[in-house]
Amino acid sequence: MLDNNITAKITWKTVESIQELISLKEQWQLLYVKQQNMNPFCCPQWLLSWYEVYWQKNWSLKVLVGFIDDELIAFIPTYVQRAKHWPFLTTMRFLGQGEAEDIELATEYLDILIEPHNKIIALPYIQNWFKLKQIDLICWDAILTESTINEIFLNIEGTKRTEASRFIINSQNWSVNKLSKNTRKRINKNNNKLKKVSTELKWLNKEELETYWPIMISFHQKRWQAEGKKGAFTSTEFYNFHKSILNSNDQITPLFSVLLVNNKAAAIHYYLVIGDTLHFYQSGWDSISMANYSPGLSLHIWSIKNNPYLYYDFMMGNKSDSYKSQFKCSSKVMFNIKTINHPFRLLLHKLINKLTIKISSNKGI
Repeated sequence: MLDNNITAKITWKTVESIQELISLKEQWQLLYVKQQNMNPFCCPQWLLSWYEVYWQKNWSLKVLVGFIDDELIAFIPTYVQRAKHWPFLTTMRFLGQGEAEDIELATEYLDILIEPHNKIIALPYIQNWFKLKQIDLICWDAILTESTINEIFLNIEGTKRTEASRFIINSQNWSVNKLSKNTRKRINKNNNKLKKVSTELKWLNKEELETYWPIMISFHQKRWQAEGKKGAFTSTEFYNFHKSILNSNDQITPLFSVLLVNNKAAAIHYYLVIGDTLHFYQSGWDSISMANYSPGLSLHIWSIKNNPYLYYDFMMGNKSDSYKSQFKCSSKVMFNIKTINHPFRLLLHKLINKLTIKISSNKGI
């Protein structure tokens, strides 16, 4: 049973202005580095950059913070989206998620931050805070099994989970010899092709990014557009967000590897580094002149073998993701979580949305 005197020491407040949130950045950062599952997506740099680029007028900040004396010991970075049409459905999400699907950043591993020694006394209040919120729908995407938010919502009524997997490699224990026979055969066949041309694989330095960043974007876009899709970099918001991360000297370190064939880029990988983990985030390869090669595969193999950090993280994928699983990753369960508080309002929202789309489509004929 909790000691009410200890629990009462925590002062709780809901931050609803960006100015106040920014004023907490230094304390937020100090709390962030105390977390066991530290990743690029929970840090102030990522989430404040997301706010600056993606924020919309019909959204409202709801960041719950807890203090003991003047020390920030709990930080719950959420906000509420209010639909623009009747019945004005409200959806609570983490900062960093919830933008339109065609321009989304795929922000993963988000969680609430709690000072470890105070977790047991802070959790009951946080759980009740979520229960008391008059929100129609609560969505947490790409959540780790061991996350605090998953722990909290295990006991909240109306919560449903969809499983996915995190694919991650311990680079120190990894070897090509551990891969399947078919994958090794494919690698060897590709290596034999590359031996007939001039190749170089390397990590890019900061000065080289100005040259290779637009090339990676071009590769990425051409590949998706060939499949009839826009490609993420079509979005000004998506481009501006990542440009701000590349130009920042803050918490996140961007890192790029490149495969050069005859002194021209054939494949480029974009990583985000925090702590001991290299997160594979984005890529592009020359799908025209390198169509008979597997430059992305070759670059992954080299990058894993030459990873200057302990872990190589492919991040979230489907449980049966053959592309990521072929590298003999450790597979860890992740969840997309939804809590439906008002099913009828959600159904009504979906029906009105379908009707609106149908009317708009008919007008376009």
